[in-house]
Amino acid sequence: MVSIGKQFKVLKDNWLIVIALIFVVLLLSNFRIDNISTAGVFSTNDASFKEMGAGTVPNYFGNDFAPDVETRKIIYSASVNVEVDKGDFLEVDDKFEGIVRSREGIVLNKNLNSYGESERKIGYYSLRVDVRNLDALLNDLKELGEVKGFSKDAYDVTGSYLGLEERLKIESEKLVRLKSFLNEATSINDKILLNEQISEQERTIEYLQEALQSQDEQIEYATVSFTLEEKESEFANITFVTFGELVKSFVDSIAGLLRLTFVLIPYVFIIFIIWIIFKKKK
Repeated sequence: MVSIGKQFKVLKDNWLIVIALIFVVLLLSNFRIDNISTAGVFSTNDASFKEMGAGTVPNYFGNDFAPDVETRKIIYSASVNVEVDKGDFLEVDDKFEGIVRSREGIVLNKNLNSYGESERKIGYYSLRVDVRNLDALLNDLKELGEVKGFSKDAYDVTGSYLGLEERLKIESEKLVRLKSFLNEATSINDKILLNEQISEQERTIEYLQEALQSQDEQIEYATVSFTLEEKESEFANITFVTFGELVKSFVDSIAGLLRLTFVLIPYVFIIFIIWIIFKKKK
């Protein structure tokens, strides 16, 4: 009878054959070991930002172009998003107020908020500034921190502006005619009817004048949206693995190892028996 020591020596000398047999058995049994994920104590989600350059040519909007007109009526708007270091928010906010005053701008709305456990501060501002000071203001705002977003848009309203002017001229001439008819009217009914038409006409003219004035203000003063935000903490996106998750991962690893062991043992035993029988016959 072959001793156990000699059997192990034979296994050692033919270890490549044994491994090959095990591999074939695993393939035939279609055995699959569950994926065991080994995570670190924590993981971070890094976000890379590409700074947007401040182009000198603004985007153009508007389909009422009126190409034959030399003097254009253009409404400008811009948006700037700046990020500053943690703790510098209030200081930069004061600088922002000073810049707006120096460029003779007007802050229409200011909304400051704090987010998360780190109380990360973000400010949203809406302001108006004379178009002659727009570019200088935008350059000053971009110097407050790291530019994360920038846009400058132009909306050509020349056609609609000229249309309003033309309609105002026509309606004003109509009002003059109505007043002339009123002066010539003799019957009370005609005078009542003409007075009603004159009142309606005056309301129409007032509406057109307000529309023109509104466009004049938008043309003269650009609208700027400014966002000021603190940088996120380096640990803001860290996700810590709980003790329960670590225990579950450990148990899953042990279970996978046990499954592999119990699957291999019968095949190894069969191979070992076959090998012993083969040796006895020799």
